Amino acid sequence: MVTPQSFRVRMYNVGFGDCFLLSFYYDAPTVSTLDPTNARTERHVLIDFGSTSGPRSRLSAKRVAELVSADSGERLDAIVISHRHKDHLSAFGTQATAKVLSRTNPLLVVRSWTENPRLPANSGQGGEASLAEASTSDERYLGRLRAGEELAERIVRRAQALGQGRRTSLVQLAAGETRNASAVSELERLSAKGRGEYVYAGRRTRLNGVAPGVSFRVIGPPKPRQWPAVTRQAAQSEEFWLTATGQIGRLFSEAPADTAVELGTTRWIIDRLRRDERRQVANLVRWLDDALNNTSVVLLIEVGEHRLLFGGDAQIENWGWALDRAGKEPELERALAAVTLYKVGHHGSRNATPKSLYRRWENRPADRPLISMMSTKSNVHGSGETAVPRSTLVEALKACGQVLSTDVGDSDWVEVRAALPSGAFEAAQAPTRLPTEA
Repeated sequence: MVTPQSFRVRMYNVGFGDCFLLSFYYDAPTVSTLDPTNARTERHVLIDFGSTSGPRSRLSAKRVAELVSADSGERLDAIVISHRHKDHLSAFGTQATAKVLSRTNPLLVVRSWTENPRLPANSGQGGEASLAEASTSDERYLGRLRAGEELAERIVRRAQALGQGRRTSLVQLAAGETRNASAVSELERLSAKGRGEYVYAGRRTRLNGVAPGVSFRVIGPPKPRQWPAVTRQAAQSEEFWLTATGQIGRLFSEAPADTAVELGTTRWIIDRLRRDERRQVANLVRWLDDALNNTSVVLLIEVGEHRLLFGGDAQIENWGWALDRAGKEPELERALAAVTLYKVGHHGSRNATPKSLYRRWENRPADRPLISMMSTKSNVHGSGETAVPRSTLVEALKACGQVLSTDVGDSDWVEVRAALPSGAFEAAQAPTRLPTEA
């Protein structure tokens, strides 16, 4: 059986976002199932490429795209997009970066099942009709996702049209939950002619035809019918979703409340109703943020004796299926416990690395430390106990081994390499660029 002789995981400094290139190296040219006529000594998989706040080094997304292209020999075997949040796919939405990435001619584009454009129209469009017609838990979940995205876009458009509220927490939160239409459109183009695949927990993936001797197992996200807890409904009633879009016009009134309504009991009641509506809509937008994170593709990758775990921004509701299954499948339990490289979930947030998962890595043998790779930027998301990255999580991961972060220095990338089948990881980072090279 053909197997790689070594592999590398390179984490690019995109600021608050993710961009990882997995590279597998062979001692002789070899073909793959997806590329049977092109023998090569390298295979490359890009996992995510996006950001909501650029790196402190001011490295541009276009330059990162050029680095990805060069580091893969201008040939990506596959692209995996964990989920549709901007900090994981925005690079595909700008012409400059999309042009560079398209030249890598990916053979396969893997996304969550929720991104499949062939899903029934009533489950993918949102709105009153889709929610009313949805007949399964999967369709209802999709309907809520699309309704939530439309709600977020209406909030942003309304604030822009009226020139008010754009810096409020509600509008800023909503801006992060919009559809990212341009990036999705480019990914649809790259997925054409049968190159697109839409995965869910337990589904076999064509990624196993990308790199000989490398195994990819999809352990998330589960569909609601597989694991109902993944929906984590903030509101079970479809009516609440349907009426929320009608509240947007009242949240940003044309005239301030003190000029629109006379002082007195009526004024007090209207102000109170507006505050309640704003809170309800904000709760829905927060649910959407959690829900989209929980559509993250979770991959358990086996190469030699190494186990790599990439879970996007998956939160506990997404992880739940795999952790429950591990209690019933000794092979999966052993694989999770044997993870040697962990892509830290949600840039180091406190709610994306389940304690039950972490406990599997405690008290590990000294000769098998855990390498944690965390793509993040501090002082961007949350504050105090909600600050990302979460210091207590980082310290806990350090107790298991080395934690590598993009938020240290100005290096363009941080990487680890390992010889196979069981070589130790060797970490390195790009030389710090001079100001004239920025």
